[in-house]
Amino acid sequence: AAAAAAAAAAARASSFPVPPETTSNQRASLARKQAEAKAASEAATPTLLAFLASSEMELVLGQCCPAVAELDPRGRLEVLRKAVRTSELVHNFPSSTSGYFKDVTPELAVQYGWFLNQWQAQIIASNSSAFVPRSMRDPRLAHTSKHPPHHKFIPVAEEAIFGCPPFAREGNPTWEEAADRLIYVAHNMRQLDHGNSIFFGNISAVFRTGYVHQNVLIAAIDTGIWEGSCNNSMGPDLSLNCSYWRPEYVGTLDYHDHLLIQNLGLWSGYGQSHGGSNITHEATLLFSRSTLAGANYAEIPPIVRADVDKYFETNILGNPRYPDAVKFLIAPIAELFGTATGNEIQNVCDYHSWPLVWAVGPGKLPKEALYPGNQRILDPSTKAVSKLNLSMPVNALETFQTVWKEAEATREAARSEGRNITSAEVESWWETLKADQVRLAPVSGFFCEDIDSCIGIQITNEGMNSHCVCESIKYD
Repeated sequence: AAAAAAAAAAARASSFPVPPETTSNQRASLARKQAEAKAASEAATPTLLAFLASSEMELVLGQCCPAVAELDPRGRLEVLRKAVRTSELVHNFPSSTSGYFKDVTPELAVQYGWFLNQWQAQIIASNSSAFVPRSMRDPRLAHTSKHPPHHKFIPVAEEAIFGCPPFAREGNPTWEEAADRLIYVAHNMRQLDHGNSIFFGNISAVFRTGYVHQNVLIAAIDTGIWEGSCNNSMGPDLSLNCSYWRPEYVGTLDYHDHLLIQNLGLWSGYGQSHGGSNITHEATLLFSRSTLAGANYAEIPPIVRADVDKYFETNILGNPRYPDAVKFLIAPIAELFGTATGNEIQNVCDYHSWPLVWAVGPGKLPKEALYPGNQRILDPSTKAVSKLNLSMPVNALETFQTVWKEAEATREAARSEGRNITSAEVESWWETLKADQVRLAPVSGFFCEDIDSCIGIQITNEGMNSHCVCESIKYD
């Protein structure tokens, strides 16, 4: 078995050699875009300060974020900047190779030593009998009735917005060209328990910000939504106020003052077409769910599922290495708790010594539905728990395993009855689990001194934020 594994690894290394962590083309793109971001951010700072000092924002901050409201505009700006720098960076990927997006999977996460981008994953899949692509295509943009499927893809956003060099053969990169591309990442400022939209995949990888910091370029909006709605290209076609993000300057984790008003302005157009909205209202929705509110995680307001899509796109131009680039994974209770795939995710985490977090998330609720979005627990069965600065509740593992077996039995009964798991069944599992598990809030730069070594904030049984849950050996 060991010899076979070694032979398979050698074959992979021969067909798909390990790329540089940052290629020369990526370094050039980053340097050019970082300079643009710095200039755009500095030019926008006076406008952002005026916005934060406005009477409208005085009212918003007074209602959602009283501690921030007490600060002068410059103080508010610094708090906002810190929230942007320290919010989770999340990539969602599928738990299997089925589905529209061809991405890293649990199996690929142990076969390769770096976080594959979706072009790399497609090339690897095209060499497998399990996947024969009709053509290479943008791995992130969905087809709509307005923009029907294309056999060839024009990678507008990756090239025009993020500065990636074009492929020699449109839509059909070589392995070396694929290494120059990016990893799509969502900025979790709204503190979603599931990290990002499960449309892109039901597993969330949360990156270590310090590791990827210099490789991050930030778009004001999901670029698939931007292309479909504002650039007459493939993607969702929404009623956005597209004038707010022209020209399309990206930001970085150091320079992003121009992006906030652009993001809020873009989405104010969507709100106006769905019952009315403006920038101030969009700011209220964002800030009340963010760490600016200073609220206990258990008390933050619920979120409308449609608002999940309103993130900054904080993409990584690089080929970040396992295990250090990733802090932990998030898995959905509704889909994977008590399943063989759930066991596979636990094994991946053990392989890389990552903690695993389970979240309730939105399930299959419609776009207009409200849901809590603040329901996370730490998996007590993974090896990484032993390196965290906490004591697990006495009954944590026993309760976890009992509910796991209950979920297995419920899923088997549902299959035999020809039905899906119900939200009531998921809620029942959650209610039993949360009493004996470590509940977690996303890490906060206002609560945790070292966001790169910490995976979250422990929540007490009374719903209070308690202390930062961190690796006992600090990340450097």
